[in-house]
Amino acid sequence: MPAYDKIELMRTFGLVISYLGKIFLVVLAPLALFRSFDVLLALMALISASLAFLPLHLANRRGVNFPIAIDLAITAALLVHNLGVFFHWYTDIPNYGNCASLFGTFVIATLAYFITIGLISRKKLQIGRIGTIIVAATFTVAIGTIWEIGEFGVDIWLKLNAQHGNGDTMGDLVVYLVAAIVTPTLLTLVFRGKAAHRYFVEPVLAIFAPGKKEIKESEIFEGIVHSKPQREEPIPEVQAESQAESIEIMPKPFDILGGKSLDSIRKIF
Repeated sequence: MPAYDKIELMRTFGLVISYLGKIFLVVLAPLALFRSFDVLLALMALISASLAFLPLHLANRRGVNFPIAIDLAITAALLVHNLGVFFHWYTDIPNYGNCASLFGTFVIATLAYFITIGLISRKKLQIGRIGTIIVAATFTVAIGTIWEIGEFGVDIWLKLNAQHGNGDTMGDLVVYLVAAIVTPTLLTLVFRGKAAHRYFVEPVLAIFAPGKKEIKESEIFEGIVHSKPQREEPIPEVQAESQAESIEIMPKPFDILGGKSLDSIRKIF
């Protein structure tokens, strides 16, 4: 089987699994009402289903196509949490909560990483690889902290036991911090490869910069961190004095979305 057919087969399989997960989240809401009339679980299942269908909505209405792996990961993370609540796996299975938190944090950190790269490609941020890791990690930890605050509020107002004690909360916070640092670090290393760039980085960059899929992840960072002035043709001495004041001592970051060819990019570096 050709490599192209294998890739398309994997994409189709992932899309089918993702759809099945989304449908199950929708079905989980009436099941929660039918089994124990758990309105909170039914509402959470509907909210999760809405979040799971969000990439599909953006693709159909906005033309924003997320990589199937990211779509599948979002659906899987929502399923892991809702199934854990529905079947009481958080209390019945040891360390299920930590594993679910780890996986959910990985998904959030991945989204934060790609969003940060997208902002860099649009020149909304001017940071290098280390800065990208810090921004993605900070965003991820913030989301985890907000989640724990939400669980605390639910326990206080609805008299539930979502946090399962102080030890569980602190364990989750440690998981958030570790996963928030490790995930973007690994992504920075892994997605520099050609295959990962083609099927992950390029589709995400296309969300923020349509028509610029040929841009490499490494060139985005190098254009900011190692930017150099472009080679210019010699100018007559008459114009040299008039342009002397306009020449900047420090070059501006390279405009990676300026429409320049890859050949010209390579010449700069």
